[in-house]
Amino acid sequence: QTLPRSGKKKPPARHDHGVVVKGMDNCLVRLSRCCSPVPGDPIIGNVTRGKGVAVHRTDCPNIRHLMQSASRSGSDAEKASRLIDVAWSRDERQGSYQVELKILARDRRHLLADVSNAIAEEKVSILSGHMTAMKDVTATLIMTIEVSDQNQYDRVLGRIKAVRDVIEVIRGH
Repeated sequence: QTLPRSGKKKPPARHDHGVVVKGMDNCLVRLSRCCSPVPGDPIIGNVTRGKGVAVHRTDCPNIRHLMQSASRSGSDAEKASRLIDVAWSRDERQGSYQVELKILARDRRHLLADVSNAIAEEKVSILSGHMTAMKDVTATLIMTIEVSDQNQYDRVLGRIKAVRDVIEVIRGH
């Protein structure tokens, strides 16, 4: 640890992302990119080999698949047995959480600008974006945004869905 100018030790960096793991203290926690959980989402943990606890939304397709396949074989049952209870921490820490969105829309001029403006209206940062227009006159936008919690995500989602020609917005990839 480095010593700040005051001579006191700096507190260790927290890598729990605001998540409490039941029955474990001081363990590595990472938020899974497949479902991008944010505070307010119902979540579940998956104890990984060598990478700590991966936190997923309870409705994550990967978790649903893991639970459905648990009765098929011993190895699938072993994978399902590594699921663990986790919860969002109660301390009101301000943080940001990356959420990947897949937006399907009818392609038109200024579509990307209109979607970007809808996101900006909520004062949310766009970390990355990619748009592909198809010959069938649809467009797919893959965007990674940064939100503070479930409420902010819901507001952004509502604004995106209100953009003319947006057909569907899916969380995750």
